[in-house]
Amino acid sequence: MTTETLNFTTIKGAITALQIGAIDMALFLAVGDSLALPTAYAVQSGDLAGDLAALPAGFCPVGIIEKKSGAALQNTITVTSTEGYGYQEATRLIRKSREVTIDFTMLQTGLMQLGLYWGVDFTGIVADETTGEVNLPIAETALDLEYRAIMIGKDGAAGKEVYTIYDGPRATVSKNGKVQWNDDMVQSYPATLTLMFDSDYNYAVRPSFCGLGWFNSLAALAGFMPQSAVQTITLTGIPTGGTFTVSFDGQTTSGIAYNAAASAVQSALQALSTIGAGNITVAGSTGGPYTATFGGALANMPVSLMTGSAASLTGGTSPGVVIAQTTAGEY
Repeated sequence: MTTETLNFTTIKGAITALQIGAIDMALFLAVGDSLALPTAYAVQSGDLAGDLAALPAGFCPVGIIEKKSGAALQNTITVTSTEGYGYQEATRLIRKSREVTIDFTMLQTGLMQLGLYWGVDFTGIVADETTGEVNLPIAETALDLEYRAIMIGKDGAAGKEVYTIYDGPRATVSKNGKVQWNDDMVQSYPATLTLMFDSDYNYAVRPSFCGLGWFNSLAALAGFMPQSAVQTITLTGIPTGGTFTVSFDGQTTSGIAYNAAASAVQSALQALSTIGAGNITVAGSTGGPYTATFGGALANMPVSLMTGSAASLTGGTSPGVVIAQTTAGEY
């Protein structure tokens, strides 16, 4: 009998594929609330189902974002502590508020970037027809401009893209940094957006993930996509006769011939009261390896690892039954 061996990397849940970066990024804004945020960001059907869909017309990009400073999303939760006599530690923490901000630095000088930095709507200002000169009067008090905001980070190679998206239905500039003027860098415009709660959307910020790479592998690895358990049954030692058995949750099959077809293994497993008819399918060549996929009442959930006995197998060299988990079942 052979069972799956766990090591420390396995039990601590180390999945390097879930280390998602931002090789490229873009921020899109729409002034006011005339445009609606997408209800979903992924293509819903066809060959590109799961990839990033086109954004609604009217969301304007802020252009190049400085790589050195990146874009920092800060989730600040303010709490107060309850303290009681006889206790040195707090006996309860009460969460009072949450503030979500996005810090970034724009590297382009344009109508969108300047308006965002100065907190002024410059859309009605046009350049002088003769000289091209633009004059931008800055009011004593910055306007309380609000935006719809969509920030997208891209990771992964072509065909395996992973998009990390943060959107907010109400965003306003709450802080600005210094406009940098020096001889080794273009003019830069640092800004901080604060995302505020919107009663129509019922959130202030919404993280989303999509892309072909996310859909095809990472969604399940991250625990967001239910998946059924898959286990493989392999006869080792090249037996030439006899039978083997498989056990699951305290029940054991009748003897299964060493050269059984996958359908015979499936029938034997479905005969177990702990599995039942229609709750497992088995595929594979005569004599194995066999791939057992849990389904029906046992679909999309964790299940025990089956065990096997080679006590009645004959011939070959120390025949055995190895059962391994190929895919862990997830709710």
